[in-house]
Amino acid sequence: MSVTAIVHQSLSADLWETLLMPKANLRQIPGGAPLQDFECSVCKEKISRRIESFANGKIVAAHKAAIFKEWDTHLYSAHRR
Repeated sequence: MSVTAIVHQSLSADLWETLLMPKANLRQIPGGAPLQDFECSVCKEKISRRIESFANGKIVAAHKAAIFKEWDTHLYSAHRR
């Protein structure tokens, strides 16, 4: 048995905009270098990092950390909720 609840509630204009704002995601650029070229799904800003080789595990971890740090900075400045 499924139960569905419908809640009718008046929302302020600010809250309505926040609820309907598209969520930004970090996507890999099609045709770009694998695991090096990314973009924001909302504003299409490019986030790219170049590395020579993925052979070393420490290099991969540092690369991921740099990408996610730049992504967090972009979210905070461009798509603040």
